[in-house]
Parts: sequence; C-alpha cells; structure tokens
Amino acid sequence: MNPEYLDDFSFVKGLYNVTSAVYSCFEKRVKTDKDRGWWPHTTNVLYYSIKKIDWLLNPLEQLDPERDESFYLMYVYIRPIIEHFFIAYYIQTKTRVHGVEHVARQYYNERFNSEQFKRIGYRLKFEAILDRRTPVSLLEEIKVKYASNIPYSEIERVHKVGRQFDFDKIIEYFAKHVPEDDVLFDFNKYATKLFQTYNIASNYLHGGILADEEHFRTEGIEESKLVRLNGNVFWGRICSLMLKQILLEILRLRNTEYKDCFIPIQHFNWMHGRENGRPDIGIKTYLQKITPD
Repeated sequence: MNPEYLDDFSFVKGLYNVTSAVYSCFEKRVKTDKDRGWWPHTTNVLYYSIKKIDWLLNPLEQLDPERDESFYLMYVYIRPIIEHFFIAYYIQTKTRVHGVEHVARQYYNERFNSEQFKRIGYRLKFEAILDRRTPVSLLEEIKVKYASNIPYSEIERVHKVGRQFDFDKIIEYFAKHVPEDDVLFDFNKYATKLFQTYNIASNYLHGGILADEEHFRTEGIEESKLVRLNGNVFWGRICSLMLKQILLEILRLRNTEYKDCFIPIQHFNWMHGRENGRPDIGIKTYLQKITPD
C-alpha cells in the first residue's frame, strides 16, 4: 500500500471494507492454516492481534461525535489498537527481514515470562502492603509455588529480551534500525507517526489528570472532536487492514487456496489508482519477496 494514499480517508475506508470482506471469507480457513504456514508463531501473533484490534475498532467506529463521552472513549479504544498493531507488525517485520521466527518465539517465551514475573512481583508487593509485612521475594515465590530454582540473572535476561516489545523500543527500531531496503520501508516510517496518538491516548487509558483537563475544561475542543474521532477511526482501520493483508499474503505463499484472495483488493486499488492517475496494487507487491528459501 502506497503511503501517499493513507492521507485519503475515503480510500482507507474503502480499502478497509474490501480487505475485511475478503478476510471474513477466509477467516475459518485462516484459523486452521495459521498453524501450518511457513512461520506459525508469526501467523498466530497476526491472527490474534487482528481479532483484538477488530474487537476494539468496532465500538470505536460506533462512537457518536455528538455524545460527550465519545471524545474520551476514542482514546481508550485507540491506544490498545496501536499497541496490538505494532507488536504484531514488529514481529512480522523481523520474521520477514531475517527469514526466521527468532523474535516471534521470543514473544511467546521471554515476553510471556517477563509479564508473568511482573504480575507475580506486583502481587507480592501489594499483598505485603495490605498485610503490613515484608514482601516475599520473587525468587522465593517462584521456588515455592513453581518448584523452580531460577537464578535472578535469568529473570533479568528474560526482562531484557522482553523489553524489545515495549512500544518505545518498537518505534525506535522502525525509526532507526529497520533495513532501508526493506520492501515496506516507506510504510514503516509512515506508521511511526502513531506515537503521537499513542502518547496522548495513554493519559486517557490510565486516568490521567491531563486527559481530564483536555476533556472537561479546554475551551473550543468541541470543534475538533469530529476531526479527532475520524482520525482515530482512520488509524484503527489502517492497523486492521495492514495485518489482514499481511497474514493473507503469508498464507498464500504456502497454500494455493488463497491464490485469488487479493483479486478484489487489487481491483479496488486499481480503480482508485486509475481515478487518481497513480496505479497502485497494494500490499501484495511489497510482500512478494518474502517467500522463504
């Protein structure tokens, strides 16, 4: 997908509708085939990220700009959409660029364990506060409850590897470290604009006072509500359609049953390109080089 089209709201809406319709036709097959492709860990991340994004995007699209709560809720919805998108997009980029699933496996191993360690640590901390006692150490808790003598150095290693999936690390990768010959290089750079929305939305998701100030007290903000709401819907649709097209293309490389899935998408792009004098055949062009050896 050519980034110059992404500023066209009507184009993105149409492409999202076509892509989602195609994806819906293949979704039952995708659910099974995601475990059988070239990169099953990567396709699983994509599959479940699409589900989560669409669960959040559907109510975001239904928000009424005339209702006061819509301005607040749109940021609550868009923030996790952006996070789900970038984690999945980062993983597929690493897999696609290097041809192996090393990072995808780290997501399901180190990132999973890192989050589990953090959850246990927070529980121990708050239990100690509530019970007015010295907190049990994380290592002791793991040893007693999980029968594991894991050293602290391993916990540190797990956290270090897991941090690559933090939002700031992902943005840094796309801004500074993604190979310039990557077939999606232009979109990679374009997508980093989402950090601005993510930053603002974090105040709303976490109940920040700055969000209250913007929502309840800033004069003249009513005029920008519709613009901001449309902008967040716009980004949500980009996140959804990009992952759907990427997942379908990865599966198409291994399974001939997907060979015609891009025809409606290509047709839409061709029609739009003809109207604007700029032919564009969509994500398929960018992904045609990713077939593993």
